Amino acid sequence: MAAIGLIVHKVVKGRKQHKKDQAQTEQIQNLQQQVQALQHPGLYPEGSAAQLQPYPPQQQQQQHGSSGGHPKPIKALLSKLSGSPTQQQPHQQQQQTRGQPPPYQASARGMGGEDPFAALRGYDTVFIVDDSESMELHWKATMTSLEGVVEKAVQYDTDGIDIYFLNSAIVLKNVRTPQEVHGLFNRVQPRHSTPLASALKRVVEPYLASLEANCRVRETGGQPRHIKPMSILVLTDGSPDKNEEPEGVIVNAGKRLEAIRAPPSQLGFSFVQIGQDEEAEEALSYLDNHLTATHGIRNMVDTTVFEGDGVMSSEYLLKALLGGM
Repeated sequence: MAAIGLIVHKVVKGRKQHKKDQAQTEQIQNLQQQVQALQHPGLYPEGSAAQLQPYPPQQQQQQHGSSGGHPKPIKALLSKLSGSPTQQQPHQQQQQTRGQPPPYQASARGMGGEDPFAALRGYDTVFIVDDSESMELHWKATMTSLEGVVEKAVQYDTDGIDIYFLNSAIVLKNVRTPQEVHGLFNRVQPRHSTPLASALKRVVEPYLASLEANCRVRETGGQPRHIKPMSILVLTDGSPDKNEEPEGVIVNAGKRLEAIRAPPSQLGFSFVQIGQDEEAEEALSYLDNHLTATHGIRNMVDTTVFEGDGVMSSEYLLKALLGGM
């Protein structure tokens, strides 16, 4: 009888655990649907479990905030799913703002099956690498990081990436393999200075000219060709030479894009600092924080400034790449 009682007890306990696991699974699925409903209104029918009541108009700004990122309802749901609090402790925030940024992690969009790197398919990605003399210390790390970027990017865009340099006239387009990056960096050696504006013009001017030509074709009733948006990443360890500040190039591009009514995502600049040069940090921060307010152009600049040892990595470049799109 004791054996039978033990068996009955185990069966009852197992059924209870099964019901508990099933309830937890349903709760997780419901929370995931709620995240989807917040991010993609209309995806779920009215009155379904995934529908959430919108905030009253006077509360929307408070709930969404002014600093970007996910709205607070999504953060709360993500917190429930992950079992972690939505707010970091102060010492955790301080650790993440100093030193090398953490590797890129997929945002909440990935929970709905979306891959953030899929955006690479819609862009032409161009890297402009600082090959001034001071970059000799970072040359190998920059090469290795770009090799990792190519491996990732080619999974989504078979066109690969284009690589330019500040000084060298060597240009390699449609780079698809790490071996191509390795061979390129062996051909180009760091020397000279930092002619940043001139290097930007070599990339931006032909692209803008193509967009403007497309606009004229469209205005005359012709069939314009498809031109992908372009994302330009500048990797540099120092401030630009005198009269080589990139501000004029960017402002000119912004005004010309407005003139042809180009989409906001048509052209973007990401400036990535390598190393700890204070003048470079100040110059890059200015580009990110002041151009739109000063010149009234669209927000098309993103900068990433290292505060720690400035070690380059492919994860860091991929994060900067996505941030600039």
